Order: sequence, then structure tokens, then C-alpha cells
Amino acid sequence: PMPDIVYLAHPIDFVRNGEFRPGVRKLVANTVDSAISELLDRGVGTYSPGTAFSTPTVTGVKLGPIIQDVNRFALTRCSGLIAFFTGEFTIGTCREIELASRHSIPYVAWSPPELDLSKSWMLTDAVAVGHDIVELIVRLRMETSSVAAPAD
Repeated sequence: PMPDIVYLAHPIDFVRNGEFRPGVRKLVANTVDSAISELLDRGVGTYSPGTAFSTPTVTGVKLGPIIQDVNRFALTRCSGLIAFFTGEFTIGTCREIELASRHSIPYVAWSPPELDLSKSWMLTDAVAVGHDIVELIVRLRMETSSVAAPAD
């Protein structure tokens, strides 16, 4: 059986040296950490693509394309996805949502209250969109418990 793992998509592709706009880094860290804790309390594992970039490497070796392949593979093996939108520019999070949709992996989209994602027609196939991470996890869990695991 497929392990129950949720992919945590968040804006990391344009972050350099850990720098976000002021206040955003803490918001992302706190919200992602809250999601991880909530999911673990429910017996669900998580995969965060950002952790792949902390992999040690040989000087001069570019890991970007390799990490992208690893993250794509990981996403296709997850039972669900949470997309975190913070107002930071990102292409990666949007591509991760597209890949999840293509593989029929249910997803939810979180944003802070000042960013209203409900107006985006691009998220119409989301299980839920909102600002309360616990409520979004509950909705995602309801959906993933009724969906069969993706085929190999």
C-alpha cells in the first residue's frame, strides 16, 4: 500500500540565500510547521521540496535539475498536496499544482487573509481554498481518504 504523505508546495524557487520579503519567511515557516504538526498528529507524513536544496553537494555540481526530478517524482507518489501562497513570486508552486492535477492528486490552497485566492479561476479544481490551515487539512483528508492511491 502507498504511504499517506502530503506534499507541501511553497514558494522557494525565487528565494535567494533564504531571503523573502520582510515578515514572509516567518509566516511561511510558521504555517508550514503548523501543517506538518497537524498532519503528523493525524498519522500523515509530509514531503517538503525545500529540504532537497539542503543536500550536500560536490563543488561546482548543479543540483537544480536533479532536485526538480526528485521533487516531481515525490509529488506523484503523494496522496495530497497543500499549496502555500504568500504573495511571493513563484513559478514552482503553480507547476506543482498543475502536476498534482494531471495525476489526479487532490490539493488545497492556503494563503494569508490579505491574499484572497478564491477569486482565482485557476484553482477551481482545488478541494478547498482558504486561510485556516487546520480546516484545509481536514478537507484534504476527507478527500484523500475517499481517493484510491495513485498507480505506479
